[in-house]
Amino acid sequence: MTRHQRTIMIGLMTGMVLNVFEMSVVGTAMPSVVAAMGGLALYNWVFTAFMLTSTVTLPIFGKLGDQFGRKWVYCGGLVAFLAGSIACGLSPSMAWLIASRALQGLGAGAMFPSTMAIVGEIFSPAERGRASAYFGPVFLVGGLLGPVIGGFIVDGLGWRWVFYACVPFGLAAMVIMLSALESKPRQPGPLHLDIAGAVLLITATTPILLATRALDNGLSWQSPQVLGLFALTLLAGAAFVWQENRAVAPIMPMSLMRLPIFAVSAVTEFLESGVLISVTMMLPLLAQGVIGLSPSATGLLMTPFMVLIILANMGTGQAISRLGRYRSLAIAGFVIQSIGLLALALLPPGGTLAHISAGVLAAVGLGMLIPIYTICVQNAVPKAQIGTATAGMQFFSQLGESIGVTLIGMAFSTALLKALPASLRLAGITPDSVADLFRPEALAKMAPTSVVQLRQALAVAFTQVYWIWALMAIAALVITVTLLADMPLRRDEPVFDETDELPVPGT
Repeated sequence: MTRHQRTIMIGLMTGMVLNVFEMSVVGTAMPSVVAAMGGLALYNWVFTAFMLTSTVTLPIFGKLGDQFGRKWVYCGGLVAFLAGSIACGLSPSMAWLIASRALQGLGAGAMFPSTMAIVGEIFSPAERGRASAYFGPVFLVGGLLGPVIGGFIVDGLGWRWVFYACVPFGLAAMVIMLSALESKPRQPGPLHLDIAGAVLLITATTPILLATRALDNGLSWQSPQVLGLFALTLLAGAAFVWQENRAVAPIMPMSLMRLPIFAVSAVTEFLESGVLISVTMMLPLLAQGVIGLSPSATGLLMTPFMVLIILANMGTGQAISRLGRYRSLAIAGFVIQSIGLLALALLPPGGTLAHISAGVLAAVGLGMLIPIYTICVQNAVPKAQIGTATAGMQFFSQLGESIGVTLIGMAFSTALLKALPASLRLAGITPDSVADLFRPEALAKMAPTSVVQLRQALAVAFTQVYWIWALMAIAALVITVTLLADMPLRRDEPVFDETDELPVPGT
């Protein structure tokens, strides 16, 4: 790695610290926010607003980075994120905070695809695995220490400083990127902006993300609101495909969607992201609800799993760079993950050492898969379209997270309701009573037999979730084995010229 590459990587990692820290501390600060400003009914919108704007704008900013250069898209996103952070800290009301979080999400939507596209621009395909491994410690430190640091900030300075604390990181990243990253001249020829495509993409994506939130909040599949949102997604999605087929400079070229390696990678990333996010969100529930650990002990249990995921991620990145291949590593990751998840599903319900061992296998497999598909897609497209392809992969990953968490959460709630003994239901205990397992004062009021039965029902419900995770992993494994091509990673500059078009399948 040259000195120039190292400087840019430091800037990108500093910007990533900003994003990871902010995402991990907001949840810690929210109880204090609600206590200060009220607005509990709007609580979820603080997270939904960020998720919406960061997801729907990913392909748009990826395309703009290809057209205008990634330096200005990245730095513009950084400015928006910092402005949103300051506005969050100044919020006089929950509505203001939600709008400010939406602005933060807009900035993140520009920064996320630009980060990996910049890595793809300054490193050859074979070097990108090693370079992407440097982001692993950022996620590890930010994810583990963020809530702890956030708690100290809230206790010592107040919740507003959770948002102000991001500003120094952002300014440091801005100085580094402005000084180190070169400005690429805009591609010659007339400028074509696919405004209609951008509007249709937002119109198609927003309803399905809102539908997942509505389902999370208890609405049924058959409710008019959910059905209407899905119908709007289908109509706008069809219009988006029609528009992209006729646009001069489409946001998401259909030639990219028809490229086999992109299509396979997008579907696989969608499935894998659904597994990854739901595993990390539900493991604390398993630790506290089934095993009966305290919150601090749960944190200690989660730490090795997170470390394993990050170490496997870093190791795979290094291996990709050494081998110049990715398919065998992808297959190995899915095999290890599938074995771990199948073992969890086949073990008797509970939380034993055998369950933890199976979870370790699943964590290693999950971590191995994180860097692979973005690298293989970047290797298969022209350098001038790396931003579009990278943003497309992140877009499908975000969709997989939102939809996967919702569907798995609904399946878990249904399984838990069926697993509750009739005696508990007659006593008025419902799936919502699981929350009592995390409150010592409520737990003390429950009969010991009821506590045992509730933990057993929770363990049985988790078995159903293990099967869903395992089937998703196996489906992704089958897709990878049968359809993923193993293109050698180039160790020099991409063979495509900046003005090349995407290769057409079958030619």
